[in-house]
Amino acid sequence: MSRPRYWWYGNVLRVIRNYPALRAAKDAAQSVSTTANYSGTPGGSSGSRKTENSALRQLSPREEDDLAAVENAMERVSGEVLEVVRLYHWKGVRNFETVGAMLHMSRNTAKRRNSRFVLEVARNMGYLKKLG
Repeated sequence: MSRPRYWWYGNVLRVIRNYPALRAAKDAAQSVSTTANYSGTPGGSSGSRKTENSALRQLSPREEDDLAAVENAMERVSGEVLEVVRLYHWKGVRNFETVGAMLHMSRNTAKRRNSRFVLEVARNMGYLKKLG
């Protein structure tokens, strides 16, 4: 395997690959149970301040920034780029030849679309200057 051109490239790939886990962790941490606390003892055994408790459960600031960087990149790229990213990074198809065949495009086109997404996430994380 060749050496990456940028020192931060591995960091960006880790952030992209961890996106589904971060999204699930954020959704789970901030989910609120809306059922009332019915127990036989006064005061109950669990806290009754569910809204406040859910607001306090958050990801770390670094994880929040990583999540925002990927989500902003997802908004800015086309659906074809997202399909390549979904298959290559999140579904575990680690071969651009296979990804290209699945999406009816060449291996090089799949690689270019993946690069476009990686660079967009890197811009959002502050590793590259924003152009235009």
